[in-house]
Amino acid sequence: MRLSPFVCTWEFENTLILYHRLNMHVAYLPLSISLKDVDALPSSVREELIQKEMAVPEDFDSTAYFLMKKEEYLSMLEQEGKTAISTMFLLLSNECNFACKYCFIRKENPKVISTDTWKKALDIFLEPSSPKKWVRFYGGEPLLHFEKIVRIVEYVEKKGVTCGFAVPMNGSLLSEEMAAYFKEKKFSVMVSLDGYEEVNDIMRVYPCGRGTFEDTIRGIKILQTYGIPFSLACTIDTHNASLLGKVAHFLYTTFRPRAVEFNYPIFPVHSDSVLESTTLFEAVVSAYRSLKKVKTVPAEFYEERIRPFATKKPFLQYCGGCGAHVVLSPEGLLGPCFAFSSDNLQFWTPLGAVTSLSELRSLPLWREWRARTVFNIPECSQCAALLLCGGGCLYNAYRVHGTIWHPDAHYCRLSTQFLEFLVRSSNPCLKR
Repeated sequence: MRLSPFVCTWEFENTLILYHRLNMHVAYLPLSISLKDVDALPSSVREELIQKEMAVPEDFDSTAYFLMKKEEYLSMLEQEGKTAISTMFLLLSNECNFACKYCFIRKENPKVISTDTWKKALDIFLEPSSPKKWVRFYGGEPLLHFEKIVRIVEYVEKKGVTCGFAVPMNGSLLSEEMAAYFKEKKFSVMVSLDGYEEVNDIMRVYPCGRGTFEDTIRGIKILQTYGIPFSLACTIDTHNASLLGKVAHFLYTTFRPRAVEFNYPIFPVHSDSVLESTTLFEAVVSAYRSLKKVKTVPAEFYEERIRPFATKKPFLQYCGGCGAHVVLSPEGLLGPCFAFSSDNLQFWTPLGAVTSLSELRSLPLWREWRARTVFNIPECSQCAALLLCGGGCLYNAYRVHGTIWHPDAHYCRLSTQFLEFLVRSSNPCLKR
């Protein structure tokens, strides 16, 4: 027997940690144990390593094993419906009453979606035989066009298709009339807030430079008055990274949202916004520890890190742009990602070019994005965090390399740091 080539090792506090990067099993051994001769290991240790596929025969075929696991995990994606388009992001406009310094939406030329455009798109998206769909209103600030939201919901309801609705907002424009409507229609609501006032108002400002905190809080109070569950979205950047533990505690204990979710920086929106991966890692871990004390965890940290690690179900694709959602721009273009400007036409398909989702999925752009899993990115194959990364943000990768077929290096470094944190934190010898 010999050690599998897919096993990674760390030494930590008198413990030798073994992690299998293709099945996510972990083993914790005394640091005194040598792995040079697997056959000479104590029988209990040897049996554990065999059971976890960490000890393999001398003639073990690593290429065949890699391909077998690849097929297994890609089949899992198909079975769980993660490669079927189930969500449409409707970009109602690129207009916003805020001027947040890290925003990637271009606003110099105001654009508003037309009735004809959203009707044509929904006719394609809401196929009668499809399972439950989601329409997520987006912008800009969606509440600038509340009347369009109402008309779109009416149109969807008349089709008789099972569909959920979601709206992110900055909170400043929310009225009691809107809140009553969102409650009646069971909207999923998310409000953006980056921390307490002196932190939030560094980045989240009005065009005149005035802070937005007080107006956002007014909107949150309306949601609370109407008993509407909501989540909070906090974008991590240079203004709050060093304080993220305190910020997370403030957001959760002050407003009691369903969840606090952190948005990682899009690279690079402005020259001061690029955080080192170590800084970002330390910030998120600080927030995780802070929220754990009040019996919750950051939503994206759970979905992208803890749950895959705990359930051994890999995180293979970074976002829904890899086959699970479609974005409709105000100009009537269909794309996989709203971070790309609609001026960059290689990432968009004219609405009139397709008549069904199956036609859309068959186009080269959509086939390429659907195929973008960590198993198809050559640089990912040797990475310890292969199954906990998803390859990172496709937009970030394109901005740096001019192609989506490289990993997002910033997120890649972050993922390996998170993996080491998880395997260390799971050490039974360290649990109190």
